[in-house]
Amino acid sequence: MTKQAKKYGLYIPKGLAITLLIVGILLLFTSNWVVILVGLFLIVISIVALVSKKNSAIHRPAKKSEATHVTHVTAKSKPSKKQWYSSPWKVILVVFAVLIILPIVAASVNQATDPTQTPEAKQAKADENEQQQKQEAARVYQETVDTYAPIYCANHQDITVNESTLDAQGWPMADNQKGITDDECRTLVGLLYAQREGYSNQTAWIKSVSERKVAIGMTKIEVVYAWGSPNDINKTTNSSGTWEQWVFGNPIYGANYVYFDNDLVTSIQN
Repeated sequence: MTKQAKKYGLYIPKGLAITLLIVGILLLFTSNWVVILVGLFLIVISIVALVSKKNSAIHRPAKKSEATHVTHVTAKSKPSKKQWYSSPWKVILVVFAVLIILPIVAASVNQATDPTQTPEAKQAKADENEQQQKQEAARVYQETVDTYAPIYCANHQDITVNESTLDAQGWPMADNQKGITDDECRTLVGLLYAQREGYSNQTAWIKSVSERKVAIGMTKIEVVYAWGSPNDINKTTNSSGTWEQWVFGNPIYGANYVYFDNDLVTSIQN
């Protein structure tokens, strides 16, 4: 390549330019837009390089000695063309292109011909997965209700729950004189399960409530249905939130105290 070609054209060896052209064309057969854009870029720069070399060869001024002795050049004195495989770096480029591009093309062809990769098939698969997740969630819900509703009923026949706000929201009330029915226990466990939806230890809270245990991190509703409605509530509100003390029993004869910070249990005192 002459200095003029370097100045006015893209200086890339011819063998490399041809290799880039082939690679760019192969990339056009993929289904990835980023890969296709790379292929177009390679095609453009390779064509520009090849045209630049051609124009450079056409417009290159002949040397004086060449012009003088051009008639004396015989066919035997012309340099023979070197085949592409005679240059090690060209062989390496071709092998590299084959090893890199062929897997991309093969993957693209497989994706294009694979019936499971069509938009309709993908949507059907997504719908199937969603349906399976719903079925699994329903199974876990039913299993939780079947497991803990009987336990709750057995441990809470003497509980009293008379919270008007919960009654208005559909939560079952309880009177220690009348007890609590099996259906009410099932409804309650289902509501407690829904309250903890999205928690990894969803059933652990229900287990504690069913076994009449109060634990740090419980909600007010869980405490109410674990121990019943409190005998007294002491509330303090400041800029950082609301602090409450729930009293269960008579302080004179011994009581249990549950402390809430922003509606969650933070400590328990017996």
